[in-house]
Amino acid sequence: MDYPVPFKAEQLARGLVARLPLDAADFLKVGPELAAWGPVPCVGLRNLTPQLDALARCPALAAVTALDLGGVGLTDEELRVRRCKNASATG
Repeated sequence: MDYPVPFKAEQLARGLVARLPLDAADFLKVGPELAAWGPVPCVGLRNLTPQLDALARCPALAAVTALDLGGVGLTDEELRVRRCKNASATG
């Protein structure tokens, strides 16, 4: 089974993928496959805002041990509100 996204050698640490920079829409597509490989130490998401609600509902985020949202421009509180809003809408 091939890794679901291409990566470069400098993204490896101790032979494992340590960090993946991905477009948020791409993460939504490959997230379940990434999660099947086990924990992903860090995912750096780009173009997050258009996908924010879908990402808040994405179960594959549970496999991500660190999420780099640098440059997104959202506060922790804004992210928390989105997560709570989506959780109450689905549950």
